[in-house]
Amino acid sequence: MFEVGLPRFRALIDAGQPREAAGIEILFLLIAHVEDTNLYHRGGAAGAAFARQRARDFLDAGGVNTPNWKLTAIEIHGEFVARNLSPGGAADLLAATVFLFEQGQRDSADSANTRFATPIAL
Repeated sequence: MFEVGLPRFRALIDAGQPREAAGIEILFLLIAHVEDTNLYHRGGAAGAAFARQRARDFLDAGGVNTPNWKLTAIEIHGEFVARNLSPGGAADLLAATVFLFEQGQRDSADSANTRFATPIAL
């Protein structure tokens, strides 16, 4: 899922979205596309299908690019809690996505800092 989540996370950040918004969008993207065993364990096939559909609804409505995205995300969270659904697998993949993004940022900064360094003559 990194071939989808990581590029979309980068694109959201590059478009000026705060990390919180980018993270929420990617979480819903992952819920919509990953077979999350935590959802199956807690809610069975019906619960997992419900979570995927609600995540798709959020994304199809424009995700974090809509004015009331936070309220919608909180509403969906409440629906998940009411059904005892926890997308832990998607959350783990989100954490890994953010980690890889941060590593890429660090690698880019390190590369930029050394690219223009003047060699020291001994």
